Amino acid sequence: MRRRVVFYLILGMTGLVAALGEWRLYGHLGGWLAGWVGLCFWLALPLAFVAPHVCERQLPLWIVRLLGFVGGYGFAFVYYAILLLVPFAMLWLVALLSGWPEHVYDGYARVYAWVALAIEAALLIGGSIQARRPRVREVEVVTQRHIPRPLRLAFLSDLHFGAVLGSGFARRLVRDVQRLQADIILVGGDVIDGNWHLVDRMRSLRPLAGLDAPLGVYAVLGNHDNYSQRTREERKALRQLGIHVLVDDVVMVERGVTLVGMGDALYYPASSVPPRDEGDESYVIVMDHEPVRMPVAAAAGADLYLAGHTHAGQFWPNRYFTRRMFGLDYGEKWYRRMLAIVTSGYGAWGPQLRLGPPPEIVLVTVRPA
Repeated sequence: MRRRVVFYLILGMTGLVAALGEWRLYGHLGGWLAGWVGLCFWLALPLAFVAPHVCERQLPLWIVRLLGFVGGYGFAFVYYAILLLVPFAMLWLVALLSGWPEHVYDGYARVYAWVALAIEAALLIGGSIQARRPRVREVEVVTQRHIPRPLRLAFLSDLHFGAVLGSGFARRLVRDVQRLQADIILVGGDVIDGNWHLVDRMRSLRPLAGLDAPLGVYAVLGNHDNYSQRTREERKALRQLGIHVLVDDVVMVERGVTLVGMGDALYYPASSVPPRDEGDESYVIVMDHEPVRMPVAAAAGADLYLAGHTHAGQFWPNRYFTRRMFGLDYGEKWYRRMLAIVTSGYGAWGPQLRLGPPPEIVLVTVRPA
């Protein structure tokens, strides 16, 4: 809980500092943006982002939802505004060193402000559309293991229920998953965004009772689930909805098919994959949240490794960093005889915005050779 609050407070303070630069940049457009009203507007955006995550218990639900929506897009706007402030600072420096007359500098700055605003609008509109169009990514695997029949797995991760994504999002999720008619449904963590009290208060998870598959619905918890320090209540609620939560658990979901659910690497660093018994020819699926233990799972003899967490960067240009932080941040990769799959996630953190790989459900078909 404390870690989550500190995290959002740091983001809020960063946003307040950036607001001064935004005021200077967009003040060149004139009107109210150039005065104290404009400064208050830019200062309010990061506060609107922080408030529903820190002061949720003191606010009516409709205000929490409104601030979550406005503040989420405000966060995205500030994020890209910080990047766009770099060329603006260079323009100011050139004007200073070159001794441009004030009216010349103002003219160039006004043109750049309009360009920056157009770029921001295009990014936010395009990202919003992309985030609301989840796709199904199909992967087919042929195995030498002794499985009785072809197996269809629907894997999704990073739902992030919270101030922005609620019960309506859950109903769309259930609709998209159920139409795949999978044999088993797997959820790879970050079911909630970090505030269990808010999710419970909004009754966001109730539609998930509609998730159903012949071999069951299973989930692991991610770092955001653990932020609220209410994992016991979350696990109980999910169990009542028919979702089995695995934390360092091994389940035989069908003859010849074993599922291993790992604890999140940040909170369960000692979590490991049990080594395969000699002569065991079952197909072993490992579900993790953070994609950091692929070599460990492969060494233990796992056949399929499923993870999320990275969102494939979610906001451009973040994927330049996630590609370097993780051995696999998105897509598929073979480790010995094990196929690792990392999904971009079905939901979104912060605003419902995607600039990069779209949200997705991964449909894995495992066929016996």
